[in-house]
Amino acid sequence: MEADERDLRIVRTEGRLIEAFLRLKSGRSFKSITVSDLCREAGVSRATFYNRFDSMEGILDAAIDSVLGSLPAMERCINAYRWSGMMGGEPLCVHVRSHPELHGLFYDVEMHGRIVERKAERFSEESWRTMSRFGDLTREQYMDFVRCQLAGCLSAMASKAGCSDEEWSGTRKVIDDMALTFLNNHTV
Repeated sequence: MEADERDLRIVRTEGRLIEAFLRLKSGRSFKSITVSDLCREAGVSRATFYNRFDSMEGILDAAIDSVLGSLPAMERCINAYRWSGMMGGEPLCVHVRSHPELHGLFYDVEMHGRIVERKAERFSEESWRTMSRFGDLTREQYMDFVRCQLAGCLSAMASKAGCSDEEWSGTRKVIDDMALTFLNNHTV
C-alpha cells in the first residue's frame, strides 16, 4: 500500500471517530462515553482507536481542534472589522449554532475550560505577531483577552441554546461590540 493511500485511510478513520464522538456527545456526558461505545458507533476496533489516540481525552482534543481549525483565526475576523466595520469569516458561535452535531460538545459547560485551553494552545507565534502590530497589548494580555472572549462566547451560546436566531443575533452583537470596544481601546 502506498503512503498516500495509507494516510488517506488514517484521516478517514480519524474523521469517523470524531464524527462518532460528536454523535455520542450530543446525548451524553463526556465521562459516560467509553472507548467501546465510541468504537461501536464508529465501526472500528479498539486497536484502531488506540493506534490513533491514547485516551478518550485524545479524541476530545481532536474533536475540539477539528472544529477550531476549520474556522478563521480570530485575528482575521478582527482585521476584517478594522477595514470594513464588520467581523470577517464565520465566528465560532455562528458555526456551532448552525451545526447541531456540535451542540453536545460546545453547549456543555463542563467542556468550556478544555475548549478555551485548546484554543490558547493553538494560538501561534505568527498570530501574536499579527495582532501585536495593531495595539499596545502584551502577549499575556492578549491571551487573557482571547480566553475571556472565548469563555464568554461559550457561556452565552450555552445559555441561549434554545433561543430564536433573532434573539441570538442581538446577544452576539453585544458580545462583538464589547470585544471590539476593548480592542479599539488598545490599538495604536
